[in-house]
Amino acid sequence: MKTRFSSPCKKNKMEWIYTGIGLMMIVLITGLLSGCAVVKTDYSSQSKKNATVYYYLPESLVKIRASVKVAVVYNADDSTLNESSKVIEQSFETSTEMIADTKDLLSLNYRPNALMADDIKYAVNAKGLLETVNITTEDRTAAIISKLAEAPGSYLAPQPEQQKELTPL
Repeated sequence: MKTRFSSPCKKNKMEWIYTGIGLMMIVLITGLLSGCAVVKTDYSSQSKKNATVYYYLPESLVKIRASVKVAVVYNADDSTLNESSKVIEQSFETSTEMIADTKDLLSLNYRPNALMADDIKYAVNAKGLLETVNITTEDRTAAIISKLAEAPGSYLAPQPEQQKELTPL
């Protein structure tokens, strides 16, 4: 009695098709479940790993300077304030300054997605404030699915060394 062992590398066409469909489903489900967020902000106390960058939220200091010139008129007989006193001139100057609110340190965390090609640029100023975040994301899902769909065909196609030349009789 002969015992035949099947090689794990040899699959029939239907097995390759099912394998390809299974791989495509895994890629699609992974893409759907991974979400679209490329970066996420967390409080650094909640972040369990190193962040891409740490920063603070801005806090604004507003300075107001008020100047007033008042003409004060007193009654001559009893030296009390006269009702004819009035404001002659008034001015207000305001200035603002952005400083870091150091109560909470935030972390910007990059979240890579296997189906995307990301380009991330960020800038943090000398005060620790996040100034810009520019993200360019390219969806590579279609190219990956296309390659996966072509994979069974490339394995099932006869290789040049396997093809035999036919000679006319």
